[in-house]
Amino acid sequence: HLNPATSKGMASGNLTVRVPMQGDVKPDDVGITAKVNTTQLGIALGPHTVISNGAVNFDITNDKLHAVGTVSLGGGPVGVDWTEDFVTKNDITTTILAKGLVDETTREALNFHADDLITGPVSVTAQILGHQGDLRRANMTIDLTPTTVAMDIINYHKAPGTPATALMNAQFANDGSIKSETMSISGAALNVRGSIDFGANGDLARVDLPMVRAGPNNDFAVVFSDTAAGGLDVNLRGKSADGTGLGHRKAAQVNNPASGTPPSTAPFRYSIRLDRVVLRDNVSLSSFSLDTAGVGTSPQTLSLSSLLGKSKIAASITPSDTGRHVTLTSDDTGSLIRGLFGFESMRGGDLTVNATLSPLAQAKGKAPLDYAGTVVIKDFKITNQPFLARLFAAGSLLGVADLLSGEGISFDKLEVPFRAQNDAITIHDARAAGPAIGITADGYLDRAHNQIALKGTLAPVYGLNSVLGAIPLLGDVLVSKKGEGIIGMTYSVSGDADQPNLSVNPLAALAPGIFRRIFEGSTPVAPEPQILPPQQPPASQQKPQANTNSPLLPQHQ
Repeated sequence: HLNPATSKGMASGNLTVRVPMQGDVKPDDVGITAKVNTTQLGIALGPHTVISNGAVNFDITNDKLHAVGTVSLGGGPVGVDWTEDFVTKNDITTTILAKGLVDETTREALNFHADDLITGPVSVTAQILGHQGDLRRANMTIDLTPTTVAMDIINYHKAPGTPATALMNAQFANDGSIKSETMSISGAALNVRGSIDFGANGDLARVDLPMVRAGPNNDFAVVFSDTAAGGLDVNLRGKSADGTGLGHRKAAQVNNPASGTPPSTAPFRYSIRLDRVVLRDNVSLSSFSLDTAGVGTSPQTLSLSSLLGKSKIAASITPSDTGRHVTLTSDDTGSLIRGLFGFESMRGGDLTVNATLSPLAQAKGKAPLDYAGTVVIKDFKITNQPFLARLFAAGSLLGVADLLSGEGISFDKLEVPFRAQNDAITIHDARAAGPAIGITADGYLDRAHNQIALKGTLAPVYGLNSVLGAIPLLGDVLVSKKGEGIIGMTYSVSGDADQPNLSVNPLAALAPGIFRRIFEGSTPVAPEPQILPPQQPPASQQKPQANTNSPLLPQHQ
């Protein structure tokens, strides 16, 4: 069942033919023995399994073929021992024993795309069984010890050199592509068991993992399917999951409309129930429940509830005439943002977020607005915050800086109206007020390029300083802007968001609020995103669109 037209190579050897000296000779009576040495051997065993550049020695008789040597499989060297039984009545006539290293290049050539999960070579020992060249099933032992295994979404990483082994049993379709496989992966703090089904093009179609134990904080079961018709469907249940990566995003994960890549239109749905989600700095959520569904990278509906200690967290996304309305509430904002982002300077705080997600009507040629809304946090303290310490020191507000490094600065309310477009967050009329200090801010944060540009006013002793602001007309002149006081100094922040440049103008304190705008200057404006038309591949290379989001590494935001 091998096609001579697709077979290549050079051969030399000895052929012996034994013909009985009798009148009635049947074909099976003719004895044939061949011993052949081949070089540059190439044979196609399926659409994704092509051996090439082989140096194989063949021993062939009427009963069987036995070949031993080395071949190139997807560019990688593999030792093979191939037996083809010509006379057996069993369904299995083909037995191939193979052993070799499989690297990224080989995996791509075999249409096995796993670079998001594993990096580096793996040692594979396989027994492949088939019928007259058609592959039926394979039993594989894979040594993952020299490989990096990364599951970022659950914060599991195995370094090269850490022992790990995978056992896989694969079933092949009639065209030679992998149809399904069962697997068992074990190693240091790693135990994964389940099955995988593949689509006609070799892409993942369904994964059922009843056991996922990876690292100290992951113990759950997950089932997901990914089809062109139904999109991505993820169902996760279990005791715990590591969520320390939830507050991180890589640059490649940013939804950048300037890339020219058309957005996905495939639907998705997530249903998650966990007893515990572990965040950073020993913060964990209990009784975690999440249901969300949407299209592409945009959630259309969402319902989330959880407990943070004795505090409650709730979030929702509901459709409306103007877009999708988002709400988020928390009774302990300090612990929540510490667990998500590692920000350790806030204590307490009642959080309320109200926002509207796109679609919103936009002028022709403008990038779509991602979301807009307001963040409100009440009754919280800020302690030991390096950026604010630099800001207060630059304004010679030493007493406020001392509070910051001591018991902390109390704020009655923080209100931040915002809008986001192409990963740039624009802040307008933001203000925070407490007995010791009042702060206003306008500007933007460009997350894609990690740039910040803010300007505003610092009003010391805000509780007393802002009293005259309540007087009609006079307050408008002396204070000018809500959140400021009679005495205030302007500031500006710009540059790298991790280490921004800042300046404070104390002379602005001498000017009434209505003239303070002169010292502030113009409000920073986020750079306008560049919109490029989607780049389509040539017609001969176009494929039906499918959801390419990895279910273990979801891109939904």
